[in-house]
Amino acid sequence: MIKRKVLLGLFLGLMVLALITPPEAFLQSGESGQPSFLPPSAPFIGRTVMITMRDGQSLAADLYLPKSSGKFPVILIQTPYNKEPMRTWWLGEGRWGANSIFTDTNYAFVVSDWRGKFASKNAQVPGRPPNLGQDGFDTIHWISQQEWSNGKIATWGLSALGRVQYETARENPPDLVCAVPMVMPLNLDYDICEGIRRMRLRHSTSREELMKPGEVYPVTIELSSTAQTFLKGHRLRLILSSSNYPKYALNLNDDGPMYRQGTGLVAKNSVYVDQRRPSALILPVVKR
Repeated sequence: MIKRKVLLGLFLGLMVLALITPPEAFLQSGESGQPSFLPPSAPFIGRTVMITMRDGQSLAADLYLPKSSGKFPVILIQTPYNKEPMRTWWLGEGRWGANSIFTDTNYAFVVSDWRGKFASKNAQVPGRPPNLGQDGFDTIHWISQQEWSNGKIATWGLSALGRVQYETARENPPDLVCAVPMVMPLNLDYDICEGIRRMRLRHSTSREELMKPGEVYPVTIELSSTAQTFLKGHRLRLILSSSNYPKYALNLNDDGPMYRQGTGLVAKNSVYVDQRRPSALILPVVKR
């Protein structure tokens, strides 16, 4: 009798729980048992997961899964700017609005923080710069293995979110079917990339070597990674400057210690482009 009462009480308890718990609560929890970070009225289930990379480190990502069952094409966004403020996009709010792709329930979405950034901060290995392309490849592979993915994955984003798409595509992920890096409109001048070289550190960052007035020094300035399509009629402008303060530390040009305030001196620099000193801008060309 005691066992029957216990079992009957447990059964009735489960029935009461099922009656008082709204159906969408179970739906939004998903297989992980994690509640959705989106409100019940949202057309997507929002969950946070950790995606393991090839080196064993994990990146944090937000998943946006349609409430309907099935397999979906997936749009991947990789951001260095923090994924969490973007969550309102899937509510039809914020920058893109109610009629954007982010409210289209024909797609699932994955938004990851770059390695070393925000919720993926702990994935950064000291002394090893992140390989964004490899991380993108590994993320796409993980997405392709999920039961809600149909194996067709696209990337999206502008600015740094566009740059990481090029680095990811360069790794040739087999499940990547489309990349959408947003670009500036035509007939505008805009910066593509830049680099810097402090001349006293031109040979080593641990040993200073000052220049002598009147002498000519060869120097190589590495530019940041970029990918750009040049159409007929496009032109390049190369700008050289002795400083770019406040983006880079102030250069007083007075042979004194670096990284300090002061009046400073005006530096008059010359760039030579003659046959004996042929300066050049070297741009690798990738064929279609």
